[in-house]
Amino acid sequence: MVSPVYRSVYRTTPRLIQSWADTKASSFRLGLKAAVPDVQLGWFDFDIAGQATLCPERIPITAGTALRTLLEGSQRQDAENRAGSRSADVGTAHLAGRDLVSRIAEQLGTSRGELPEKIAGLLDRLKAADRENSRLKALSTAARATELAAAGVAANGTRVITTTVDGQAGDARALAPAVRDRVAAARPAVVAVATEEGGLVLTFNQAANEAGLDASVLVKRLLEGRGGGSAQIAQGAA
Repeated sequence: MVSPVYRSVYRTTPRLIQSWADTKASSFRLGLKAAVPDVQLGWFDFDIAGQATLCPERIPITAGTALRTLLEGSQRQDAENRAGSRSADVGTAHLAGRDLVSRIAEQLGTSRGELPEKIAGLLDRLKAADRENSRLKALSTAARATELAAAGVAANGTRVITTTVDGQAGDARALAPAVRDRVAAARPAVVAVATEEGGLVLTFNQAANEAGLDASVLVKRLLEGRGGGSAQIAQGAA
């Protein structure tokens, strides 16, 4: 739940640590030549500054008596120093992740434990709003298409309808065929929808195609060779 928010804020994927086993630096060797197993970071507690404190009760029996004796005796300070140093690279990301979670929870007026449910609810609302926006946009496109289909001028026996959209090429691609499909099919018609960025979507109805008109050819002619598509619909940009 937190990762998408973290990426939007920091422009990178978070490294949220659930246990030291999730990291590549989860163990280290003591600074001596004793034949003992590696020391695990999970055997230590870490404060906010990254200082490590050995917790002997976490050392498993499988670690062996020799390693336990060293860690509880002469090598304890060295082991805690090494653990603190080893945790530095992943500890910063871990703390940053925890700090982000706390900040998000505070902004949303909830607790850390209830944060996943809160974010899930917000995501559901965003998806519902997106669906509603898409529905309203489709209705707006249909209404405008109906209005444009009743307009246009005649040129050499072909009905020509032109307009411009404030949006991007996708808006032009949605509007052009919507207008074309609302024009009387028996009469040749061409619909040209331009964008403010210099894009152009051109579409002919079936009657125009049967009369020998080709949208792809006309787009390339208008845009000096740029663009393409099919005989019925084509697009390009100046």
